[in-house]
Amino acid sequence: MGLGTTARFLAYQQSRYLRTARVQLTSRMYGELYHAKGVAAELRNALLSQTSAAQARQHLSWLFHGI
Repeated sequence: MGLGTTARFLAYQQSRYLRTARVQLTSRMYGELYHAKGVAAELRNALLSQTSAAQARQHLSWLFHGI
């Protein structure tokens, strides 16, 4: 492998590492949000009732565009 190929693999590895960390953190956040109870659930419901489908899609659009 040439130096260019090695550098590209390292760049991909770094991008993948950061992306998978973001996926995990986002998943945990949504898990806590969706399984909330009591006052936290009421706040979640109030927030989500004011959020359009387009806003929700935009918030997660990074997830569907790859590295």
